[in-house]
Amino acid sequence: MHLRLSHKLFLLLLAPLVAALLALSAVTAFDLRSGFTDYLRQRDVRQTEYFADLAAAAIVRAGGVDALRADPATVPRLLAQMPRRGFGPPDGPPPPLGAPPPDHAPPPGLGPPPGTPPGRLRAALLTPDLQPWAGEALPANAPSRDVNVVVGGRVVAVARGLLAPAVPLGIELDFLRREYRHTRALALILGVLMALAAWLAARAWARPLVELRQATSRIAAGDFAVRLAPRGGDELADALHNINSMAASLGELEKTRRIWLAQISHELRTPLTALSGELDALLDSVRPLTIEAVESLREEVTRLARLIDDLHLVALADVRALPCQFAPDDAAAVVRQAAARFAPRAATAGLELVVAGCEAPVAVCWDTRRIEQLLANLLANAVRYTDAPGRIVLHAYREGNATVLDVRDSKPGVPPDRRIRLLEPLFRVEESRDRNQGGSGLGLSVCAAIARAHGGTVELDQSDLGGLRVCVRLPARAP
Repeated sequence: MHLRLSHKLFLLLLAPLVAALLALSAVTAFDLRSGFTDYLRQRDVRQTEYFADLAAAAIVRAGGVDALRADPATVPRLLAQMPRRGFGPPDGPPPPLGAPPPDHAPPPGLGPPPGTPPGRLRAALLTPDLQPWAGEALPANAPSRDVNVVVGGRVVAVARGLLAPAVPLGIELDFLRREYRHTRALALILGVLMALAAWLAARAWARPLVELRQATSRIAAGDFAVRLAPRGGDELADALHNINSMAASLGELEKTRRIWLAQISHELRTPLTALSGELDALLDSVRPLTIEAVESLREEVTRLARLIDDLHLVALADVRALPCQFAPDDAAAVVRQAAARFAPRAATAGLELVVAGCEAPVAVCWDTRRIEQLLANLLANAVRYTDAPGRIVLHAYREGNATVLDVRDSKPGVPPDRRIRLLEPLFRVEESRDRNQGGSGLGLSVCAAIARAHGGTVELDQSDLGGLRVCVRLPARAP
């Protein structure tokens, strides 16, 4: 049989409660029985002591023991002056011989059943050497108490009273039975209440776990919109918060994956459509097969190959660390060479490319090919998106144990709400303008991947020239 968590919690809570209740009931019943027997015997002890006081007073009034021995009704008269057992304490001095018994009768309805003898002490008077001389013959093996009857400082007789048996009888037994019934009823009521409380507590504790199981099942099935309502501030509430965060993150990842697929297919379709159109024109003799036509086809193929390489690099960096081959080099020389390659292109675009801070050698341990690719992407972006006449400043310098590559350009700038997304793959500030200028939206993403592979970071900010500032911090020796 498969037990659910709520059932296990219920049994776990109920078992110690029931065990405690049974133990408490057993101890209560035992204490009630033994304590009640002790009470009955203490009562009979006091009754026997009171009987001895009555006998001593009677002997004094009669003028000696011998005068009482001749009267067989002595003990019955003494016992008649005693109260019924259990209905009032025999306090105070004994009454005179022949006086009516004290009024300690029970209230109506609480006395012994009709037809039963009065519940008085069974007692006898004995000689000092314990020989019976007045009263009924008591069983020899029954529990009893002997009390000396002292007159004038001398023991003249012994009062023997029969104590209550270990197993109560008569009205005492009825009292115990009634108390046992009450104890069992109370234990049953408490047991039902404890079972109900344990069931409610188990359901309350198990409810978040059930919701958690249902939520994770829906998330596993692809439903990332599921959200839980955490209650309280314990570890379970933290787990529900984490499930919500996980579902939100998975939802964003799924959304990003779909956008990626749509954007990649769109980016690949553009050069392929151009290639297909030019090839159809050549095949249909609409366009003559010339060197210019072949060069145009080659440019589209080169653009497509570059796009595929960038996509592969970004995807590879997301899956695992970008493979690099580190070797000692001079960062200043790498920066100067990159600036020299892009200077003609910048001049053609009507831009001034300035290099700063690269006079002295800067020893580093980098993958020079990757850093050259990073600088090429940064400078290509600056040249592509800076309006003429404009200015581009490439600054390389040491900052602590890091080498900083700082590229700044002039207007136009990038709004802050879009600037924070420039490192996302395939993101463009202006879709049509960027694509017409040859941008794929992967340049800065590739730079970020290369920087991460070297243990560095890429930061974007507003340039003091009015455009964009890209700050790449790389450790002198990559980890």
